[in-house]
Amino acid sequence: MKKTILIILSAAICLGVGVPEVFAGNYKIGGEKIVAKKILVVFYSRTGNTKKVGEAIAGELNCDTEQIMDVKSRMGIFGWLRSGREAMKEVIAPI
Repeated sequence: MKKTILIILSAAICLGVGVPEVFAGNYKIGGEKIVAKKILVVFYSRTGNTKKVGEAIAGELNCDTEQIMDVKSRMGIFGWLRSGREAMKEVIAPI
């Protein structure tokens, strides 16, 4: 959950705008106002924590959500260990 929020805040800082302006779609690039037409919150959640955050953000923004689903089960200690091993080997997970 902290990582997701950190990514959102980092993106806002890189754009040089505040987080509320990014979510509202009211920010400027090169003096020209950019208005977001549609918002989609996309997330992956192994344990369900990120799903709660994604749905909370979507609820506040009144927008749609899309969950990225993994083909393999990553639940429990064995799923956690498998995920770590695949990350070290840089295995790309099919989604």
